[in-house]
Amino acid sequence: MYSPYLLLTGLNETQNPLDLQSNANFRSIVRRRERQLKAQGNVAFRRVTKADPQMLQRFYALEGSGWKGKEGTAIACSEQTRQFYDEIALNAERFGYLSLFFLEFDGRPIAAQFGLTHAGRYFMPKLGIDENYRKCGPGHLLTHEIMRNCVENGIHEYDFTGPWAEYKAKWTSTNRSHFTLWIFRRSLRGTLLHILFKMEANARKAARRLLRARQKQRNGASPGQELPDLTS
Repeated sequence: MYSPYLLLTGLNETQNPLDLQSNANFRSIVRRRERQLKAQGNVAFRRVTKADPQMLQRFYALEGSGWKGKEGTAIACSEQTRQFYDEIALNAERFGYLSLFFLEFDGRPIAAQFGLTHAGRYFMPKLGIDENYRKCGPGHLLTHEIMRNCVENGIHEYDFTGPWAEYKAKWTSTNRSHFTLWIFRRSLRGTLLHILFKMEANARKAARRLLRARQKQRNGASPGQELPDLTS
């Protein structure tokens, strides 16, 4: 698995992390979407470092409002998963790691990230957007604001976490490799387990390909025309 990340070193508080992007068209689109959204209403950026139940609920509601909720993969769809993230938030607050970020439009959250900040790095394990505003690219706008906040606070790396995705590749081409090693005994049982393992691995690959195809279909944009939203 390749996990994208972006180094923010070499920037001072007056410099814009967007300038690290070599794609001039991408820089232009993000800036234009930001101007257009601000022209339509009040845009606010908020960072929450407390495991406030109300703020966590706002994040869970937003994360489950789109396709994740419909397909049953959102945090709120599973009581066990929600409890897991509640506990992460409580312990992250305790040790000073929690960073819940919200992009609000006229007081309503349209993009949010459940983030963790530790040892000079920001990690983004979960995110959500209001798909009613997807044409504004709220996920990218929030990512831009978070990177600005990271630079201001001396954070030197933005880690997207998880596997490679097209929207992550818009920000960086640098990836961190992750490997899983499986060892099977030279026996009948080991051979059977190896066969089952390969069948499961192939099924997962097929499921990921299907998911990517569905995401591209939902985006409904050809490359270079629309800015992919943070919806995965």
